[in-house]
Formats: sequence, structure tokens, C-alpha cells
Amino acid sequence: MPAVVRRAILIALPPWLVSRALTGLALWMAWLRHDQSFPVSGHGAPGATGIWAWDGAWYRSIAENGYAGQLHAHGERFFPLFPLLGRWFGTPLGGHADVALIVLANLAALVFGVGVALLTARELGPKAAVPATWLTLLAPGAVVLAAAYAEALAGMLAVGYLLAVRASGRSVWWAVPIGLLAGLARPTGFLLAVVPLVELWLRRREDSAHDRVRLSLAMAAPVAGAGVYCLWTAAVYDDLLLPFTAQEAPGLRGGILANPLHGLFVAPNHSGVPVAVRIAIVAVAIALMVLTWQRLPRSIAVWAMLLLVAAVTSAQGTSLPRYLSADFPLLMALATVLVGRGRMVAVVAASALGFVVVGASGFGAGMVF
Repeated sequence: MPAVVRRAILIALPPWLVSRALTGLALWMAWLRHDQSFPVSGHGAPGATGIWAWDGAWYRSIAENGYAGQLHAHGERFFPLFPLLGRWFGTPLGGHADVALIVLANLAALVFGVGVALLTARELGPKAAVPATWLTLLAPGAVVLAAAYAEALAGMLAVGYLLAVRASGRSVWWAVPIGLLAGLARPTGFLLAVVPLVELWLRRREDSAHDRVRLSLAMAAPVAGAGVYCLWTAAVYDDLLLPFTAQEAPGLRGGILANPLHGLFVAPNHSGVPVAVRIAIVAVAIALMVLTWQRLPRSIAVWAMLLLVAAVTSAQGTSLPRYLSADFPLLMALATVLVGRGRMVAVVAASALGFVVVGASGFGAGMVF
């Protein structure tokens, strides 16, 4: 194993372990708050309680019963890679797809942290790798990295894709299979295609024909991955864009792009995030976006900006902590200004506090993960 990978593992392991412990603390707090029980949460998925709150129950249900076995509509908005892996890896576990989903999410979260350490060290220097990894794994919305959510898998694939695209020579080929899987993992997976697109433009006078072919195929891969799932829904449900338009159902995020002003200022507080807090979260994210443009390569910054736009354009203003925590280039950029142990500890501690608050509220059905 290369020394740089060993170092990245040593960087990622402590925050990964701490975040698992804090997730347990958040679960315990939610359990105590509701008289030693967990309330039911989610949008119609059966058994949405405790560690299976909100989308976790949906992924478990899809892994166990498939999309056709759903008791409620709109499950097609959950992309298939994570529940499929849960079903496949659940077989050697005695058919326990639910256990497989939790194991997969937590292992993927560790690899995700390792990838962030590697990418940060390469792009911003080794000093930024430690705070970037702690912030990524302890961001307030990152509590879902320990639950049966696709975010850990999607983050792992995204950082692997960035590492491959930003590499040189034949290493770029790795972006093709990784990108294909990323497009199958989350609705925002296809946005990764913008990274090689920008690289192609910026390096158009420098790259060889082979480099341009590699980047072009890497650009097509995430779109192809998402397209495979869309073609499946077209064949089964006669609706090519169903994975995206399913979000237009009442109470959901409101489609691919929705008016962000309504979600921030007008939407009711059913998401558990007060209006003032929503505005503060978005203001901080915008400030970090400016820092990202200053510190990170243009291709990564453009992708981070698209993720930010996707996060705030929700008709309901829900899941902001989760969406923005997945935008890890913002946290990588923040890590560059955390010079000195005192500043890093203060910011990471504040983030960890938000992690526990969001987790306890989400597991207690007070906040939409």
C-alpha cells in the first residue's frame, strides 16, 4: 500500500470513529426525548423510525421488495445503486439486506473520508487534509453517512471520480466506471460530468488526443449512468424522467429545480429548520463557495457550485444540512483557513455539535434528513 494512502487512512479513521460514536449519541438522545421510543418519520415508507428514519426506510424497502413492492408512490426518486448493493450483499448475510445497507454505508463513509484526505492533500497541500477530513465526516448533515442513506456511497464515488479526472495519463480511465456508478447512485450524480468538461476546455491546447478521448468518455459516464436508470423507468413506467419528476409530489423537494425563495422564506417549518437558520446556512455556504473559487481548481469549483444550486432550489427548504454537507469541496476550502490547532478544534467542535443536534432531531422526526 502506498505511503500516501496509509497516511490518508490514518487521517480518516479518527473522525470516522468519532462520527459513529456521535451518531449513537444522537440516537440515544432522540430515544430518551420520546420516552425511550422512536417516532415514525418519513414520507410513506414503512418502518421509518430510529436508524431507519426518513429515506433510510425507503432504501431498505427497495432493497427488500424492489420498486414494484412499494406500498406508496414516488419511490422511483431513489436511485438504484445503493439498494441493489444492499440486496446483493445481504444474500451472504442470510438475506438481511437491511444489515447490508448499514454496513455498506459505514464502510463507504470511511473510504469517502480517505478519498477526501487524498484529494485535499493533492490539491491544497497536506496541512489542509486533516481539517478537511474531520469537517467532511462531522459536518452537521453528515450524520446520514452512518445511516442507510446513499450519501456515503455517492460521496465515495464522487471523490474517486475527482481523483481520477484530475490525475494524468491512463489513471483518467478510472473515471469512466466510477462515473457510471455515480450516475446510478444519486439524482445529482450526473452533475459530475461538468468536471472533465471544464478540464477539457482549460487544457484544450495542452492535452494530447488520447487525453481528450479519456476526458470525453469520463464526461459521458455519469450521464450514461443516470440515463440507464431513466431508460429503465421509461420501459417500466413509461416515463423517462420519472426519477427526477417524482420529486414534484406534494411535500417533496419540488422537482429538479424549484424557486429557492419559497423554500427559504415561505415554506412551512415542517422540515425542522427555522427560516432564520435556513438563511444563515445558505449565507455560510455562499461564503464558502467564494472561498472554493479562490482555492480549488475551476473544474471542482464549478461542480461544487452546481451542487450548491441543487441544494437551495427546493420548494420546501428541506434537507439543507444533508445536501450542503455532501458538497465537500466547500469544506476542503474551509480547511485552508483553519491554520493552527486552536482554530481547527473550535470549528470542528462547533460542527460536531451541529452533527449531534441534526442527528437527534432527525432521528426524532423533528428535522427532515
